[in-house]
Amino acid sequence: MSENNVKFRAESLGWRDDDLIATLVELWDGSVKATHHFVSDLEREQLRVVVKEALYQIQTLLVCYKGDTPIGFAGIDNDKLEMLFIGKDYFRLGAGHFLLQKAIKKYGVKRVNVNEDNPGAYEFYKKEGFVKTGRSEKDEQGRDFPLLHLELLEYQEQD
Repeated sequence: MSENNVKFRAESLGWRDDDLIATLVELWDGSVKATHHFVSDLEREQLRVVVKEALYQIQTLLVCYKGDTPIGFAGIDNDKLEMLFIGKDYFRLGAGHFLLQKAIKKYGVKRVNVNEDNPGAYEFYKKEGFVKTGRSEKDEQGRDFPLLHLELLEYQEQD
C-alpha cells in the first residue's frame, strides 16, 4: 500500500456523523480482538462505550480511507497520539505508518502511550522512532493495563 492508494481526512469536531463513528468503533473492535489478547470480551464491550465517546470528543480525528472506506484512524490531543487503530484486514500494509507520519508531520505528535502487553504495537512505535520514557501500572482510566510512555526520539530532552 502506498500513500497514493489512501487518503486522509481530519474529521472536525461537530461534523463527525453517527455512521462514521459506528464504522470506526467496529474497526477498533476488530483491531483490538486481533491484537489486544489481554483484553477480555467483557472489557472490550465496556471499552466500546469509552471509545465511541472519545471518537466524538477527541481534538483531532484523522481518518485513513481506501476509496470511501475507512481503514484506520488516529486520535490526537495536542502533541499526544491518544489512539491509532488500523482495520485488521489492513495490518502490515503501511496504513499505520502513513497515519502516524501524518500525525507527526502535520499535527506535531511526539508522545504516545502503548499497552505493555501489546508488544507488536511497542515494536511498531520503536521502528517509527519512539523511545520508552516511562511506565505506569495502570492506564489513564485506572484499569490494570500497564502502559509504556513513549516519545519521539528527536523530541527527547537532553540532560
